Amino acid sequence: MKKTEVRDIGINTHRELEVNPEVPVNEYYIDIANKFKTAKFILILLLVVFVLFMISVFRKDVTLENFKYLVRFFSSANTVYSGDFANIYYDTTGIAGVDMFNSDFVTLRNDSIDLYDMNGSNVASYDINQVTPTVVSRGKYMLVYDLGGYNFELFNNFSQLTSQTYDYPISCAAVSGEGMHAVVTKSLEYQSVIYLYDHNFNLISKIYKDKYITDIKIDSEGKKLICTSIMAKDGMFSSEVITYEPYTDKEETKEALPGSFAVSCGFFTDGGYGVLTDSAILFYDKNSKMVSNYSLNRVVPTNCLILDENVVLCYNENIVGTDTRVIVFDTKGNTVVDTKVSDKILDTASYMEHLYVLTNGVVNSIDMKTGEQMVCDIETGATSVHVCDKNSIVIGYSNMAKPCKIGELFAQGESK
Repeated sequence: MKKTEVRDIGINTHRELEVNPEVPVNEYYIDIANKFKTAKFILILLLVVFVLFMISVFRKDVTLENFKYLVRFFSSANTVYSGDFANIYYDTTGIAGVDMFNSDFVTLRNDSIDLYDMNGSNVASYDINQVTPTVVSRGKYMLVYDLGGYNFELFNNFSQLTSQTYDYPISCAAVSGEGMHAVVTKSLEYQSVIYLYDHNFNLISKIYKDKYITDIKIDSEGKKLICTSIMAKDGMFSSEVITYEPYTDKEETKEALPGSFAVSCGFFTDGGYGVLTDSAILFYDKNSKMVSNYSLNRVVPTNCLILDENVVLCYNENIVGTDTRVIVFDTKGNTVVDTKVSDKILDTASYMEHLYVLTNGVVNSIDMKTGEQMVCDIETGATSVHVCDKNSIVIGYSNMAKPCKIGELFAQGESK
């Protein structure tokens, strides 16, 4: 009888990998691996050289403040606030105004600016010295200037970027989404002087005007500047609407508006712009050609917003009544929404196609495309309404601000 040989087939986990010398090594893959290894060391060396070079050239910018900027930049990459909401309480002593800037609630005092997030925490504080601090913001930038005073400060969400002091009072200012900013003051010889700075905070032009500038705006890309100005002539006001190419002080277009008082202006996303005067709302295309003129017919607006895609006009229906009429135009001057709210308007705010109107104890949400209106009751005493992002708004009171989720706020609201 033949014996059966029994072998141990257990796996020896301690055995080393044996390479069969009969199997040839693929030199092609060995060559590729060596090239990747060489590339890795070259890239590491270049990174070290780059870091050392940048630190040596920009050593003044390597600060704790800018490191905080970097940390906050990555922590706030999502533009929609997703954390918990809590009431924002702040010291009301000396408050000159409040606003919203990139999902942060801003309080202005003569000596400081404070930013609060939506859970009520003070995330930043900056010292200023202004009598009448006034804020204009666009995109990543917020410019705070002393209306009737002599200085301004430019901020982003993380730090103070630049400041300037002038010899004559500031009347208005503007900032674009890419950082270009303009400040209007005067001189001994001229009623108005525009100081225009690029996104690197360098002065690129000075524009002198012998008329008083009432408003100034810069388009979102920093490619065009518009201003409205007035002067008295033969006992009447006369206005001008002027556009400039930012890197020159020469006028690009100019239109005279005799007998009108130009109040404000603003750019549309399609390159056109709108102008509010005491008698009409004017609509211009990107070539500065007037395409529409809406006559106010002696109506005195309580508010007029020149937005990216729309112009919103609000005015009281009559002297004794409480109804306020709200008309929404597109960029060509066509009426797209004509509605009413049943009280006097305290404040307005907008985001994309939504308009939020605050009245006494009520927030109205108006769709500026369809005209659909939602009404929600809130606590009385509210004085302002602000947009945080597409999902939330902030309702301001005399001593605190209350963040609210839009979906929850209007869930029980009444539709009109």
